[in-house]
Amino acid sequence: EVYQINLTSRMTAASDISLSDFVRWSQDMPHAVFMSGPDTTICSASPEMFFERDGGFVWSKPMKGTVGRQPDATADDANAQWLQSSVKNRAENVMITDMVRNDLARLSSTGKVSVDELFGIERYPSVWQMTSTVKTAVEASIADIFSALFPAASITGAPKHAAVDVIDRLEDSPRGIYTGALGLIRPNGFASFNVAIRTAWSASRAHGSQFGVGGGIVWDSDPSEEFEEVQTKARILKQPDPEFHLFETMGISDGQIVRKNHHLKRLERSARYWSFCINTEAIESYLTELLR
Repeated sequence: EVYQINLTSRMTAASDISLSDFVRWSQDMPHAVFMSGPDTTICSASPEMFFERDGGFVWSKPMKGTVGRQPDATADDANAQWLQSSVKNRAENVMITDMVRNDLARLSSTGKVSVDELFGIERYPSVWQMTSTVKTAVEASIADIFSALFPAASITGAPKHAAVDVIDRLEDSPRGIYTGALGLIRPNGFASFNVAIRTAWSASRAHGSQFGVGGGIVWDSDPSEEFEEVQTKARILKQPDPEFHLFETMGISDGQIVRKNHHLKRLERSARYWSFCINTEAIESYLTELLR
């Protein structure tokens, strides 16, 4: 009936979500959206791009493949390398990428659909994600793009329409905004929408809030591994306040910094892990001036 199915569930909390929750969750999330109205508040800390339209082209960036971050930099890099080479995650990713290629082909004004990147690995505060980038030239309207692409392949399954039917039978509650799409349309025609994953919402008519979480299931999936992946994705709910600084303690002997290169490399590793942007050349220049 289906090759892959993306099953989800909803977590609930007694309290409503707020702007402060969004600020805490959405650090380094490139497609985050906060919406608040009289009846509903939505906090989407999404890392996944559904599509962007700009200059006569449409890009889609399906995300399939997840592994948790590790507190140790060496172990963290090993997790990223594991995800990059994982046969299972690559198979799931290419399956979804092919679906997106087929969807975009129906819109293409040239008949050509390109995969600009396959099996890219992206770093986020609590997870590593595998993504691919698909692109084509279009003359279609936003409504036509949604008609061809929605719902996103990464949150349904393959084949898409059969997967949607299975999801409707198996999931015990509506997804709401979760796995939908949030974004913007500018007057110049540019448009950008996310896949509303890592998303919480609350409604004035209901008490508390909900957070959707799920993952892709295939015939050889390991239940314990899939459950662990769901827990990993939910870590964002416990994301600490990121307001801190990096510091490196160095010793000076005979007018020189002891093992300076070692210290700078360690600082670079910490900056890479925590997604800090540092200028190593500027730091070295500062240290040189300091020692004069």
